[in-house]
Amino acid sequence: MTESFKIRKTGCTNKAELLTLAAEKNHSFIFKIGNSWFESRKDHAAFTEYYEKLKPNQKCHMEVVLAGKPVKPYFDIELKGIDEIEDFDADEAGINVIKWIKGSFKKHFGITIKNADLAVCDASNEEKWSMRIIVNKEDVFFADNSIQKVFMDIALSEASDFVKSCVDSAVYDKDRAMRICESYKDVNGLFVRPFKTISNHEIESFLITNPVGTNPLQCDAIDEALEEQERSNKAAEERRKLQLATPVNEHTVREIREILMEHLGPEHYGQRKHWFGIVAAVKCVLGEAGYDLAREFSARAGDPQYDNDFPKNWESISPDHNWSMESLYKYVKGGSSALRCNQDFRIDSDEEEENEKPMQFSEDEPEFGNEDADALILKDLFAGNVISVSSKSDDNFYIYNPRKVLWETATNADMNDLVGVELKKYLAKRIEKMEQQIQSSVSQKKKELSPKLKKSAVKAFGVDRNLNSTRTQLKSAYKQAGGSRHANGIIVKLKSKLLDASFKAKLDKDPYSLAIAGNKMLNLLTGVTRQRVREDYCTFALDVDYTPGSDLSIAQSFFSDVMCGDAEMIEYFQRVMGYCLLGNNAAHLMFFFLGRGSNGKSLILQILEAILKGYSLQLHSSVIQGIQSNGASPNPYVAMMEGKRLGTLSEAVRNEEMNTKLFKQLSGEDTITARMLNCNPITFKAQLKIIVATNEMPKASADDDALWRRLIVVPFNAKFTNNPVGNERKKDLHYFDEVVVPNLSQFFTWMVQGIMKAGKKFEHQMPKLVAEVTTAMRYADDPVHQWIAAQVVKKAGGKSKMMRQSSVFDAYKQYCERSNQFKRDIGTNQAFYKRLAQLGLKFRRVNGNDVNGADWYVDEEKHQGVIDEIDSDYDEDEDGDMFGKLV
Repeated sequence: MTESFKIRKTGCTNKAELLTLAAEKNHSFIFKIGNSWFESRKDHAAFTEYYEKLKPNQKCHMEVVLAGKPVKPYFDIELKGIDEIEDFDADEAGINVIKWIKGSFKKHFGITIKNADLAVCDASNEEKWSMRIIVNKEDVFFADNSIQKVFMDIALSEASDFVKSCVDSAVYDKDRAMRICESYKDVNGLFVRPFKTISNHEIESFLITNPVGTNPLQCDAIDEALEEQERSNKAAEERRKLQLATPVNEHTVREIREILMEHLGPEHYGQRKHWFGIVAAVKCVLGEAGYDLAREFSARAGDPQYDNDFPKNWESISPDHNWSMESLYKYVKGGSSALRCNQDFRIDSDEEEENEKPMQFSEDEPEFGNEDADALILKDLFAGNVISVSSKSDDNFYIYNPRKVLWETATNADMNDLVGVELKKYLAKRIEKMEQQIQSSVSQKKKELSPKLKKSAVKAFGVDRNLNSTRTQLKSAYKQAGGSRHANGIIVKLKSKLLDASFKAKLDKDPYSLAIAGNKMLNLLTGVTRQRVREDYCTFALDVDYTPGSDLSIAQSFFSDVMCGDAEMIEYFQRVMGYCLLGNNAAHLMFFFLGRGSNGKSLILQILEAILKGYSLQLHSSVIQGIQSNGASPNPYVAMMEGKRLGTLSEAVRNEEMNTKLFKQLSGEDTITARMLNCNPITFKAQLKIIVATNEMPKASADDDALWRRLIVVPFNAKFTNNPVGNERKKDLHYFDEVVVPNLSQFFTWMVQGIMKAGKKFEHQMPKLVAEVTTAMRYADDPVHQWIAAQVVKKAGGKSKMMRQSSVFDAYKQYCERSNQFKRDIGTNQAFYKRLAQLGLKFRRVNGNDVNGADWYVDEEKHQGVIDEIDSDYDEDEDGDMFGKLV
């Protein structure tokens, strides 16, 4: 249905009148602004049909976005004075803003926003860069503008300085009139600068108030922000009640206001250290009654971060800081004879400090106010949910998160916050209870109290003291016990009181299970899922789901392309990918993905890292290259491997020696000892599978059987290009963001099916191609092996051509000298003879001379191109099959 109406007026209709009418009708209307009339319609389809028929100079419309109504995500971008900014690039600026938008939606909602999902209006000119960007995607909308405001605050806090400078965050907090694309801006009856569309969308895409979908956007960060907002509102309400109930000395208030507003300038509120000290002094002198005055002073800085930090900093201020009126005077340069300190009002006067004693309100409740007592309180509060794994200062705690069903690490800084919050909550309840008892004691003296409670009350406060004094004392005790001064001391005590030395061994202990999305636990060997429980002791959950029976065509097509449609290779590679999910390396394997660029191997590493995330680690080059460190030296690149299931490395350096000792340790599930910088050593069992994606193989001794039993070389022969020919595939630069990420669960499910086939021991039949390439790579840098392949003829039975031992070495030497690859690796004759024996070629004694064995001889006329062919094919033919001649 369409509702339209016209109101005849004199003069120009302004935004305020439009908003008033929209609020009266309780609908987000479309308005036309002109000198004498405006029109509204609530049917979006009817409006767009009407709007598209208008002439350009008739389009002067605005859309009212009402508070409390569903809205598409929209972003107002504006940067003035671009004509004065050197080398300002509007295209680059737009890319940066859009990248931030996409990243924010991906991070907080797991939603991939494509360029095609963005409707963009542009109203830029030579002096100002101005755009509005609207996310036009089904089921991507906010319940109302207040939720979008919370999201914007979160997203902008993570944005670059440039994005913060040009994104207007003030367009979400109330009813808004937003100009529609292609509409002119009306200024006193003149048409000024239309919004032009710069993306291919229908007009509906540019309307903010017609979202499609049933599930408004929501995420943990928004929930937490709303909860914090609610806590802040409650705290503000409690503060107002306290302010009304607590009389203040008006002379002191006037004195402090004079100091703050007349004697303290930017050098005070512009420096955070001074700013915090001044605010703290105000609170210590005035209590909660000083909140509005301190916030007014803080606002003078003009820094939004000050406003954001103010409530948290205000709550953290404790009498432990010993700020007073004298503290404020110190900030006033030269002092002021007109200012006097009101000693009678100070809550931290010498007399009160001297008389202040630890308060024990009830014989049934524990003592508090010192590190030992507070640590005992928190031990009971945290029981079973906060665990210390070591008394060492640099070891973290673990905190159970029931919403995620995960055990999450907490640093000392995290614990500092937690200790303050939880202790204050506990004490607040005790103080509230005691305050009620004391209030009852003072106002109703005839009411009978237990003798011990009455004695405690009289001793601590005196029945003659008024209620306000009692409240001040209670508040002081609360701050003293819950302040930050002794939080670190409490944490040290908690290290031993919450200690469970065996707890870390329980974490993520099942190598054949994974925590996945939906608070589920997946058995990788059976494919069975169940709901996760705290006794699974998981520290991390994947963002993917296991979906057997669903469509896996995208994943299957991708791996088929990468493996050139070879069914045997696809089957084998599925098992390799699945094996990477396990929490051990029972088969003692490591993999080299070998092949020239643009063949999919780097994309596969991206997929693995996107799926495994916290279980994945990008290795440092020292892990593969022969860089050895002193056992006592820190080796953080190894220490970071603890608990990881996958280690990836892109590009090994050809002709660099492989760090074979470390490789064999890591792939053999050995116990590793390592340490981070400035930290204690840690010991762990290696469990990660190493994958090196490279164009070149590093050097490794061909006769190191232990290494080559572990090392598998997987060839990547596919070729992805912009203009494919023959068997080449079309390259898609956006494939990962636009295809893989939205279908990541498909790839994960395909991998799980691979490990279900292979089992915990990685049962498999190695494809002939993999076996041949692995063997070729093993001997590629072995000159003796290559010479045998080139010039030695093996003959079973019969007679062979005899050649003296020295002549055999000469033939080998000449062969190597003709090779670019081995001319520096000839070595000594004795080393040559030893290597021949290792490869099964022995010499015999004939007529007093050492000659070749009866089952082999040297044919110097045999082809000499094997090495040269390897070299040439490897270094020059980048688009060809690098393995064709090598094997």
